[in-house]
Amino acid sequence: MPSPTALWRALMDSCHLNCRAAPGYEAHLLRDSGQILTGEPHADMNFAFIGASSAASDHLRLFHERAAERGLPMIVLGTPDAAEPLAAEAASQGYVPAGEVPLMVCIAPNPDPVLASQPYEIERIDDPAVLREAAPLAARTFCLPLADVARVYNPESLATSGVDYFIARREGEVWSFVQTSRIGTQVGIWSMATAPEYQGQGAGRALLAAVLSHHRQRGVETFFLTASSAGQRLYQQVGFQETTCLACWLSGSSAQVGGG
Repeated sequence: MPSPTALWRALMDSCHLNCRAAPGYEAHLLRDSGQILTGEPHADMNFAFIGASSAASDHLRLFHERAAERGLPMIVLGTPDAAEPLAAEAASQGYVPAGEVPLMVCIAPNPDPVLASQPYEIERIDDPAVLREAAPLAARTFCLPLADVARVYNPESLATSGVDYFIARREGEVWSFVQTSRIGTQVGIWSMATAPEYQGQGAGRALLAAVLSHHRQRGVETFFLTASSAGQRLYQQVGFQETTCLACWLSGSSAQVGGG
């Protein structure tokens, strides 16, 4: 199990890697805090990570100023030790509390004995046309405009070393989608999406199990993710365990935190 400090750093670096191909990308990475902006006008696509340090409030103030200059809403995640000192600064900058976000880790995925019999074809995306095909599913799942999602999940992102996209198909239709980013022997799981009309039929679990297997065969030792309340049960089924809960604040609205 990675140390809390190493896991926190991997979470920031993984998010940074995911967003580097966005046309409006901007990042500011410090030792224990960081800000990653895609430039899209949605909190779910702009992030600040604030670690526990004597400068935590200063970091949030700086990140807020940079986002505000660009007119961008943002999700702020803080380590448990940073939650109390950040609360007053977050409120003064107009951020609202959005509950807690579980940070989950998987070292030994649970075997899925029925995976081979499930009616899904798992595909790693390497063709821009397939990525364009998958983008509408992610947009609908996360209640985001398709044009904005497509700008971030763009053909250039397929060439970003360490970043991969996977889909699950059934009878030719894309049912589920996920993005991963590798930092050394650790992989972050991001944007796990199953079309609303297809949820509850095993597509997400089949996709996630196959993705974990894909990466383990290539030397990955640890997987991590931040979980929504809707996805937490799925992640537990495949072997993820909650390590801590991150404090969360929000400017703007979100489909992922704070109740939407």
